[in-house]
Amino acid sequence: MADAKTEKQKVKEITDKLEEGLKELFESGKYKNYLSTMSKFHNYSVNNTLLIALQRPDASLVAGYQAWQKNFNRHVNKGEKGIRILAPAPYKIKEERDKLDPVTGEIMLDQDGMPQTEEVEIKIPAFRAVSVFDVKQTSGEPIPELEAKELLSTVEGYEDFVKAVTYVAPVPISFEDIPGDSKGFFSPTEKRIAVQEGMSESQTLKTMVHETAHSMLHDKEINKDILAPAKDRNTKEVEAEGIAFTVCSRFGIDTSDYSFHYIAGWSSGRDMKELKSSLDTIRRTASELITGIEGQLRELQRDRELMQGQEKESLLLIQNSDLSEYSLVNVRGMDAAEIIEALSAMNDDDRLSVAAYLESKGAWTTEIANQDTKEFGEYHLDVRYYTDTNEIIDLKAEREWNERAKEPVGADDVILKITHSNGFEVERITNKTPEEVREIMGALTKLEVKDRKNIHDCLESCGADYIPIIVDGGRNSSMPQFNDFEIDLDKKEAVMISHLSPVKQAEGIINRLEFAKTAFSDDERNLIVNYAFKLNDMEKTRELAEHIYYEETEGSQGAALAVIDAQAEIDALPDPMISLWEMEEYGYTWNEMLPLTQGRALELFDRDLPVCLLHEDGSETTVHDRKQITGHGGIFGIEKGDWENEKNFRAMREEPEESGADREAQLLHGDTDQYGIYQLKDNPELRDFHFVGTAELLKRGILSDDFREIQPGNYNLVYAGELSGIHGQSQGEKLNAVFEKFNIDHPADYKGHSLSVSDVVVLHENGVNSAHFVDSFGFTRLPGFMRALEGVKEQDTQKAEPEERQETSGHDVQKPEAGQTEQKTYPAFYGHTLSYAAEHGEVDKYMKSHKFDRECKEAVEETIRQNFDGMHLKHDIVKPLAEKYGAERMAFILANTLQQESWDGRFSRDNKAWASKFYIPENIVHGIDMNRELIVGSHPAVLDGFIGMFRREVLELEKEMSAGQEKAASGQDAQKPETGRPETEQTQKEQAETERLKPQAEQTGPGRLVKTPELEDLDEGDEIIDLGDEKDKVLAEMKQSLGGRQETSGHDVNQSAKQNDLKPEQTEPEESAETELAFQIADRYISIQETEGGYDYSIMGLDYKEIDGGVYDNPGIGIKEAINEIVEDLKIIPFDNGARGNIRDGDKLIPIDYDGLMEKAEAANAVMPQSAVVADFKAKTNELFHEISEMNPAEIEETVKCHVQAQLDESGIDAVIVDAAVAGSRCRGLEQEGSDLDVVVELSTNEREDALFDMLNESGLHIGGVKVDINPITAQRTGSLETYLPQVEDYLEGVREARERDLAASISREENQKETKESLFPEQAETEVTLTVAECGEFHNLGEFYENIPTVEEAVAIWKQIPPERMHGIPAIGVNIHTLGTEAFEDVGIDILTGKRIDLDILEYIPDIKGNPQAMEVIAELAAKLPEMEIDGRMSEEFEAKVWEKRMPDLTPAEQLAVEIDRFTYDYDTALYRDSSQSMTENVSEIAEALEQRDTRDIAMWLADVVTEGTEPEETKRAMELLEKLTEYKPLAKIEEMEEQNYNMVDNVLNNGAGEKAQREESKKEQERPAARTSLKARLAEKKALVSGQGKDHEAQENIKNNQREM
Repeated sequence: MADAKTEKQKVKEITDKLEEGLKELFESGKYKNYLSTMSKFHNYSVNNTLLIALQRPDASLVAGYQAWQKNFNRHVNKGEKGIRILAPAPYKIKEERDKLDPVTGEIMLDQDGMPQTEEVEIKIPAFRAVSVFDVKQTSGEPIPELEAKELLSTVEGYEDFVKAVTYVAPVPISFEDIPGDSKGFFSPTEKRIAVQEGMSESQTLKTMVHETAHSMLHDKEINKDILAPAKDRNTKEVEAEGIAFTVCSRFGIDTSDYSFHYIAGWSSGRDMKELKSSLDTIRRTASELITGIEGQLRELQRDRELMQGQEKESLLLIQNSDLSEYSLVNVRGMDAAEIIEALSAMNDDDRLSVAAYLESKGAWTTEIANQDTKEFGEYHLDVRYYTDTNEIIDLKAEREWNERAKEPVGADDVILKITHSNGFEVERITNKTPEEVREIMGALTKLEVKDRKNIHDCLESCGADYIPIIVDGGRNSSMPQFNDFEIDLDKKEAVMISHLSPVKQAEGIINRLEFAKTAFSDDERNLIVNYAFKLNDMEKTRELAEHIYYEETEGSQGAALAVIDAQAEIDALPDPMISLWEMEEYGYTWNEMLPLTQGRALELFDRDLPVCLLHEDGSETTVHDRKQITGHGGIFGIEKGDWENEKNFRAMREEPEESGADREAQLLHGDTDQYGIYQLKDNPELRDFHFVGTAELLKRGILSDDFREIQPGNYNLVYAGELSGIHGQSQGEKLNAVFEKFNIDHPADYKGHSLSVSDVVVLHENGVNSAHFVDSFGFTRLPGFMRALEGVKEQDTQKAEPEERQETSGHDVQKPEAGQTEQKTYPAFYGHTLSYAAEHGEVDKYMKSHKFDRECKEAVEETIRQNFDGMHLKHDIVKPLAEKYGAERMAFILANTLQQESWDGRFSRDNKAWASKFYIPENIVHGIDMNRELIVGSHPAVLDGFIGMFRREVLELEKEMSAGQEKAASGQDAQKPETGRPETEQTQKEQAETERLKPQAEQTGPGRLVKTPELEDLDEGDEIIDLGDEKDKVLAEMKQSLGGRQETSGHDVNQSAKQNDLKPEQTEPEESAETELAFQIADRYISIQETEGGYDYSIMGLDYKEIDGGVYDNPGIGIKEAINEIVEDLKIIPFDNGARGNIRDGDKLIPIDYDGLMEKAEAANAVMPQSAVVADFKAKTNELFHEISEMNPAEIEETVKCHVQAQLDESGIDAVIVDAAVAGSRCRGLEQEGSDLDVVVELSTNEREDALFDMLNESGLHIGGVKVDINPITAQRTGSLETYLPQVEDYLEGVREARERDLAASISREENQKETKESLFPEQAETEVTLTVAECGEFHNLGEFYENIPTVEEAVAIWKQIPPERMHGIPAIGVNIHTLGTEAFEDVGIDILTGKRIDLDILEYIPDIKGNPQAMEVIAELAAKLPEMEIDGRMSEEFEAKVWEKRMPDLTPAEQLAVEIDRFTYDYDTALYRDSSQSMTENVSEIAEALEQRDTRDIAMWLADVVTEGTEPEETKRAMELLEKLTEYKPLAKIEEMEEQNYNMVDNVLNNGAGEKAQREESKKEQERPAARTSLKARLAEKKALVSGQGKDHEAQENIKNNQREM
């Protein structure tokens, strides 16, 4: 306690400071500050006023800690330092004195004549130092004070002040014109004050106070202090001017410009006593004047309010919650706010009669109605008061808020949504910036009670002007919500709108603008949201929304133009299927890149545009090969500059159609010789033709011998010029000249690419046209191209019907000729994808066609439901659908269904083959396959019959059209579709199809059906469909779904059936014997094929991997009977057999395609050789990896695979593990303390990678105490391990290089700092750690405070000696770090012990302390000295060990030995120790308890094992020492006998193998028990069992037993 200061020492320091400050006080500047301070603290003594001015010159109002809370409802801010002043602290003593007669005052005598005495209390004056705080150091309710500044700033306030000074002045004050420069005077003889009229208000008031001070101090008749010494004039003027300055300053008037010219020379030669006397005079007189003026101003204000109050009137409803008792009271003289204030101050007695209470506060009350009068009508209530809950509601304020809540939201308003357990509110804050609102959110999170009142109080205390515009279940609750910030007070989570997705932000902007008035149309809203999503620019989105909103509200046409411009910006993006926001979320943020999907990237790459692969780390790779695009699982991009160039290029190429048609007509039919260049259109379906010669096209089978597939409809005329500018005599020379010109020196207005293979050159010479294909070698003449081109132009010039749109669906349905009439009531079928439509500006066509596609699909389903009776499908149902929706659309719908459901064996192979010829492009939109919407959901067997009927109808139609075309063509060649096949091949196949698909009623031969009662209603052409046992079920489903669409999956494996028999019906014709079949049942696939000795079968899981199989050796039965027998046998296998899976008794076999199943099984079971990239990566990992718990990378990878597979099985996710690899810093030996173990797992699945990551890491996998982060990747997203691991290698190489640079820089920096430190502070020590003790931990200046305590022992002693009865708060012990050579304010300190808790959590936020070994040593010693304290936070292993080390001297022998054993187990097997998840404290306690109970057998056996192994001499030595110490705790005699029996049992197990069955049963029971924390004793026993199970010889076992017995 050498550095602790006594109370007397503190007071002495303050008085010394007072005298030193007083000597310098009368310098002009300090005197001004002093007088200013006195005006604010006129109730303090001169000494305390000086102390306040010296310590805090800017103080305005001070009070004690408790006074702020009790008198002003404010609290001192945490960490504020108090202003120390002197407070009276008198004490009483008892003393013997002579007893005096109370009347005469003489000494009273006793009977013996001796003076009587009595014991009296005498008060001895004394002082003690206390702390006060300025208002700036506090927070809470506003200070109630007179608004002097506002009164003086108006005429009314000025007049009140004049009246107040006139009232307090002892003599009358008059205003007159005073001759000369005098501003006023006091006349002692006339007893009056005169003030110059016409001066400024501040000058007038200052003069009035100045002269009033003269009249109070310097007129002896008034002052009546006859003995006071005479004062010279200067003294009188300084006193008067000082009082005037003090009083005026108190009321906000600065008179310093002319108040201190007397003071400068007045202080010389004055002794201290006279100076203090003069100052005290000024203080006392100024205080008297201030008190009098304030009192008079209050009286004037009260009179004014009283006059105004007589006009106030409010309605108050006093009621209970259910309104069974109420009183409606008219209150005059109070407004609603005053009523609420008065009601809030009521006590229990006042609540007995609220009306009487209000009248006591100056109001007049009249009861209008109550529960007895029943006259409760319509009234505009102002205040509602609930008598049973004491809740007060300001209804007037509620109405005002309702009105204000309807106002439009301003651009600068901040919207804050506050959520708590009782609901939410959306506040509009009008006077705060977003940064200030963040501070308010911080204050809200500190609320203990989170209700509306406290929230509103907090907002008001923060100075927020707020309006609750949306209240949960109340005001505007049905309106769309929006906010700038959202805070959840229960979770203490805050969200900014800028952190949300662009879609959410855009919706918030729209809702904000439309809060007061709806203005946007649905299209405008969608556009704004799409604009935000696509462009990811919220500032431009906000400007767009505001522009459209204000244009709409003004009724102008600017909104439409803004919409057009915004849509143009969206359309200008290279790929409408991906947005800039998605690119940013992906991880790529360079703003000069535009995102692309894979399909669009391929298209642009094929057009020779530079495309990049974008990576999640923000890098990009330029594409040089299409394989790079198809193998990349991420997104792609094109630079803005390249895309702008492409747009400009395309804009130049795309001239109006009329202009192109005129130019083509001029080329073909003009009077001058010309040439034209045709180039292929940018169509994905023409990709195979781009830049490919005729020889290669013929080889691929794309081109026929007459080149009919090269059609003008696939080309654009990109340039036409005069042949006169082309050199050459022959046609060949001219063609070569054109080729050279458009490769070397093409014209400036040419907009196409350099003339290349697949382009066409048309020559017009002497009125004759010819077309020439630019081939790989020379040119190839195209007469068919030219005929078609001239034919089209003839139709154009004759204004014939437009050319039919080129078919793109890929099937062979033809259109009727132009001359034929067709009832077409449907939009044209659009065979392209949405992305293609968006690129070519045909989204409307796509949407209309897709909508009609869905209607067509639903119409097919409904038609089948209504026309199938369980046996027949009516024959006349196809043609009406084809006429309504078009044969082309129906073919697309049916073929799409068969392709999507190709796995289903209930569709015939012929129909599947027919559907496979259709090209149906993949139509993926945001991960959703749009073609799945068009799957017909009818029962597969019935739908298969419908498809057969449709194909016959279509073929008949095609034959009719073909005959008509032959007549119309008159021998001319009919133009074929570009993707069609030769006519002879097509006709032959169609005839075969027609013959094969004849109705069964027309078939002849032994298999023909005989009419039965079920077939009596069969019409000619009806389709017969046999559903077998499913007939009743299918009919029931159809009847149930007649009212609406019924989805059927075609996959129903759980429906019960009578018999699972696959024998063909007796009525069917004989079929050829089948030798191989495949089926699905539940979650299993079964294949079977005929062999020499019977049938070979395989059972596979959903991953197509074989689970079971064998040979069914009964060749005497059929293949279907064999599969039935196999399934029946499978069903009776116990459930724990893996082959059965989820198969149940009622499950049925579903036929599937055998070849398809075999292909998938072969692919699934193929062993993929590990690539050289992966192998090299893993080899390097094996070289650099630091083993964890003696596990190498391969073992870790296998462990992780098992964990992943278990998680996949538990979650039911369909995924296959491809491979795994240890990655991250540990794979290259770059890990730091606490680094996780990263393992990358490649999966084959369609699941999202982020969802897989969350699932695989949810439970948390640890290996050797190290957390494992499992990073799943898929080929379609991140890529395979082969492509991913090189990126990991590059990243880790960068990490290694960066660390080497940082290390070098750190060494250099430390050397420089050391040199600088040695040069600047050669004698400086590092740091000095001391302790502090505070009586009040929250405010150190309340009560005793000790600092600079050198040792923990002294600090604890001081802490314990603080008297509990004098505590101002919770006592605390703190740590302070001081760097020698620095100022004290630079010290780092914090309270560690507060009350009964040691706070270690706080050290996470103070690295200067946590990183200081000396400070942590002190904290550990403190924790050791006070073991009864609770620890907040987690102790590190090192810290906890240090605490126990320091506790050792105070521990019992058993506890000391427990610590030694714990440390030995930690050092011997650290991984095992950490895996137990126990702390050292728990372990030591458990071991000590075992020692005290003499339960040491397991510990001794384990230590004996360690000694026997003897791998490390030091470990063996420590184990033997511990064994020796354990002998003091050996078990009692009875226990020794039991132990001997245990040893014998151990010997029996070790030597004879007995008890293995009992051990297995016990092990099984142990596994079935719930997982619990393993104790150290149990772990030691496990270690023993492990050692015993490794086959130690008999001699080793005997040594263990003998060592035990010696204890």
